[in-house]
Amino acid sequence: MIYIRSGILMLLFFTLHPLFAQESATQEPAQDFPEDALSLEEDEGITIAGSPQTTRQTRIVTKEAIERTHAPTIAALLEELFDLGAASYGPYGNAASVNIRGMGSGRVAILVDGMPVNSAQSGTFNLESVGVNVIERIEVTYGGADTEFNVSGAMGGVINIVTMKQQRQGLRFGGGVSNTGALPGVYQKRDGAQGDAEYRDLLDAQNVNAFVYKGWDTGADDEYAVSFSASVFANRAENHFLFEDYYGVKRRRTNNEVWDAGAAISLSGMFPDLTRLVYSGSLYYGDKNTPGAMTAVNYGEQRDFSTRHTLFFDNPTAFRPVFRDNLAVEASVSYAVERIGYEDVPVSADGASLHTLHTLQAVNRWSWYAAKTFTLKTGWDYACNRLDSTNTGAQDAHTAGVYLTGEWGGAVQFIPSVKLVFSGGGLVPVPKAGVAWQAAETLSFFNNYFRVFKLPTFNDRYWSGDATARGNPALRPEDGWGADIGALYNGAFTLDTAAYASYVRDSIHWRAANGVWTPVNIGAAVFFGADIRIQKEFFLPNGTVPGGVRAITPSFSYHYLLSRVLTEGLTFASGIRMPYMPEHAFGAALDVRWSAGSLRVSGHYTGARYTETLNIVTLKPYFLLNFTINQTITPRSENARPQGSLRSKITLFCVMRNMLNTSYVSVQDYPMQGFTATVGMKAEFER
Repeated sequence: MIYIRSGILMLLFFTLHPLFAQESATQEPAQDFPEDALSLEEDEGITIAGSPQTTRQTRIVTKEAIERTHAPTIAALLEELFDLGAASYGPYGNAASVNIRGMGSGRVAILVDGMPVNSAQSGTFNLESVGVNVIERIEVTYGGADTEFNVSGAMGGVINIVTMKQQRQGLRFGGGVSNTGALPGVYQKRDGAQGDAEYRDLLDAQNVNAFVYKGWDTGADDEYAVSFSASVFANRAENHFLFEDYYGVKRRRTNNEVWDAGAAISLSGMFPDLTRLVYSGSLYYGDKNTPGAMTAVNYGEQRDFSTRHTLFFDNPTAFRPVFRDNLAVEASVSYAVERIGYEDVPVSADGASLHTLHTLQAVNRWSWYAAKTFTLKTGWDYACNRLDSTNTGAQDAHTAGVYLTGEWGGAVQFIPSVKLVFSGGGLVPVPKAGVAWQAAETLSFFNNYFRVFKLPTFNDRYWSGDATARGNPALRPEDGWGADIGALYNGAFTLDTAAYASYVRDSIHWRAANGVWTPVNIGAAVFFGADIRIQKEFFLPNGTVPGGVRAITPSFSYHYLLSRVLTEGLTFASGIRMPYMPEHAFGAALDVRWSAGSLRVSGHYTGARYTETLNIVTLKPYFLLNFTINQTITPRSENARPQGSLRSKITLFCVMRNMLNTSYVSVQDYPMQGFTATVGMKAEFER
């Protein structure tokens, strides 16, 4: 504990020292009250959140940057553009998760359009169930300092996937196709015989997607507006590829085939006084073969189905006659069904495993801009979960919370917040406090202190019916505290840096005893870390560089994480690190943009990791090099196109991932793909 207290005190001292020297300034009363929305500094790529009232470290990527990346999944997108650590059991269709500040799996809150989507059964979320082509932007908040959404269980951070957007007037439609190929080659079969090169691996995976957007202005002076959007995607992935086993023998991965498809729809209406009403719905189905470890001969058959329906209401000028446009309200109601079916091949004695989870949620948030330097926020959330499972039986859970947040100040801002979480164990207060100092127009500092709290999942508590695993109804919730300090400079270049410390007790981990895996509360763990991100954009006048290059943006990020397990007699000096958390990781990228295309070269390094709390088995570090190029083709007739006719744009792209053909594993015994090349085309039409 002495290390934790010392670290937090140091963070407090170095943050408040400049604040003590800051003179207070009086300001005139506010005449109007802006919407509580993020002010973004656009750079046609990664953008930094510049909310005038926030102490959170937040990064955002826009739709343009997402489309230029052509990532197959959201997990790959987060790894590529945010340099978040990712753990996967294989390529497309296999279970994958991301970690933030040493917290992975269900300890990172995932939101879709501001609504929590982490499963009450497993704590995770299937990131592949949301098509990349429907995303408008992704917002990542680091650490437990989030006071925007105040989501319970956000120990490592919050990832908000935004899909809803009011479409502009007119019609847009289009789609895309792509093929991903893996390197073929000779390999050794399980019986020791040599296998010939399988050239069908050059056609290993295909993706097809389509969309249509339509917007109408139905009233005078654009007072009323309605828009509609729909999108679909489908994937076929054999996921056959060569890999090296632990003895350096080249083998070929099979029994990993995936067919899946998804669809999304949104209907949005904009009404007087900026009132907005949005319905969104989504559907996903996946038929997957899930192979075991690289040495296993058996595999599983899994079928996933999920659907989600959300009704969103937003009014930034609620009760206008009384509150003079300074009261904003938003409310969301969603209903989701997630069904998973799994069966071993050949069929095991445990039989099929079937799970159906129903989730009904409601969220209500209010913001009152009482003065130019004071905002009061409050809200509540409620979730009802019903699980029917062959392994947990029929289970119900009701969770709820209510919060109150204040935002004071001008150049120096103070943001205290407290949320009361209601659960089966009673009422738990989760306080947070943050300080932000706008030292200059381009320079700001922030400091946060927060409590984190997470309830066990259905699987943690009730799993049964399996000879190798059993839940633990006596589990306690995970609990802890954290702090961070950082700075953001957005001037001649962009520099975003932070240092953090966190302490978690009663961490839940599954452990094997007498051949049976059981979740237990394992003592405590402590994390100290730092990250830095820097980028510089060089704009070039037209004609100065051949090919019409207009911007070159180099960027670099580095993450340091010192973790220690404090349980069963272990101390900080014992040096035992948390599993799957590298001490060092970095990423670098070079983006080049011209009027009709872009080029991106990026590299990502992940340091050595341990697979368990004994720190015996080590996964070697690895470096991945990726290359992406986009080129837009405008038909010749476009320049002579009559006004009001259909406009078109065709983009060709090529993505090469793992260009060094690195052999690596993200999770022990589950190999990842070597070099792959994706080529594709995207067409857009607009009237």
